[in-house]
Amino acid sequence: MLLVSLGCAKNLVDTEVMCGSLAGGGYVLTNLPESADIMVVNTCCFIADARRESESRILQAVEWRRASSRRRLVVAGCWPQREGDVLRSRFPEIDCLLGLNDVPRIAIHLARLRGAPKSAPAPEIKPASISDAEYLYDHNTPRLQLTAPTYAYVKIAEGCNHRCRFCAIPRIRGRLRSRAPASVVEECRMLLNNGVRELNFIGQDTTAYGRDRGESDGLLRLLDRCEELGGDFWLRLLYTHPRHLTDGLLERLRGGGHLLPYLDLPLQHIDDHVLHRMGRGMGERATRQWLEKIRRICPELAVRTTFIVGYPGETEAAFVKVLELLRTYRFNHVGVFTFSPEPGTAAATDSEGLVEPAVAESRKDLLLTEQQSVSAAINRQRVGSLTAVLVEGRTSEGQWHGRTVRDAPDVDGRVTFTGRGDCMKAGIVKVKITGSDEYDLTGELS
Repeated sequence: MLLVSLGCAKNLVDTEVMCGSLAGGGYVLTNLPESADIMVVNTCCFIADARRESESRILQAVEWRRASSRRRLVVAGCWPQREGDVLRSRFPEIDCLLGLNDVPRIAIHLARLRGAPKSAPAPEIKPASISDAEYLYDHNTPRLQLTAPTYAYVKIAEGCNHRCRFCAIPRIRGRLRSRAPASVVEECRMLLNNGVRELNFIGQDTTAYGRDRGESDGLLRLLDRCEELGGDFWLRLLYTHPRHLTDGLLERLRGGGHLLPYLDLPLQHIDDHVLHRMGRGMGERATRQWLEKIRRICPELAVRTTFIVGYPGETEAAFVKVLELLRTYRFNHVGVFTFSPEPGTAAATDSEGLVEPAVAESRKDLLLTEQQSVSAAINRQRVGSLTAVLVEGRTSEGQWHGRTVRDAPDVDGRVTFTGRGDCMKAGIVKVKITGSDEYDLTGELS
């Protein structure tokens, strides 16, 4: 059995749950396509680029499937949830489609595939029921960790109640549903007992945690409970939303406990007109006030954000505002996307003020180039400092690599350093930074 996981960390957790279900069902997992008789592609379809990547991996899997009558192909995740009929029509070689509600039951759905004679053609398997997403795992759900052993993702909620006009996530993942605090805390305890040293809280909007239960301070109370857990570990908060920032959260993000001084805050834009057309529910003035407050209350806070360029109605002057914000605010990390008109979203029908794709790409390149300069300057300032590094493994050259408190897994920079002994066993080590580039640092074990 081979699983291919595409997309974000939230999708990776779904893949880990599927692996747990399959391992419990007697399936043997492999990372070698030639050794597998079933391949599962867990897809992403958030934007056009994600769909293209999913399509490319499915096409590769189809070729793998055609090479032997014994092989079976399963496609799971967001794309079947969103467009199951489209996938059935475009890829008739797919033996089974699984929606999001099928994630924990994948072993049950594949029982017929496993029981079919290997020399027989693929059995007629009806796609699993793809209804509105309601599934939410808990601490009792079997799960096989696929990240480096020192860090893990903890999905504290699923779904989203925001109605940003460009985003298809609420239609795919459903409405917000928060896990019980006791379940989250217990999962954290279990992961820590298994050697994890960094817990990354994720969700479509982690700052909305508990609001589906009428709790305005649900996240703060959850963080307070996690601070009571023993041991030397990091807790990182990802996927927040500016509308749900509070003074209380900023106070906790100042550091001092397990919660790291790191904020993942997707702004998407800064121009009033564009923000209004995006349906973000928050304008330029309020956004800038929060940014100023962050720097005032938490000057050492590492801030990651993302922007969308080329949105309908984005003029050159509106784009320049974003460019100037990068130059003046000096975010630690920035991601940039070009506008993707997603089917079924309100923005897909916008016809006023359309931006040419080439113009959008040019604006994206300008932002990324500007951020490279900002990031390089920030990293140069870190040379000579002594910093804590969470070890993740070795490079092909035999050096160690890991991340600082300012760097989230998969999306931010890393530290490559030299050192003797088993740094993986140590978990979190002190490293003297000796060099830097636009995104990464180098150093030596202190």
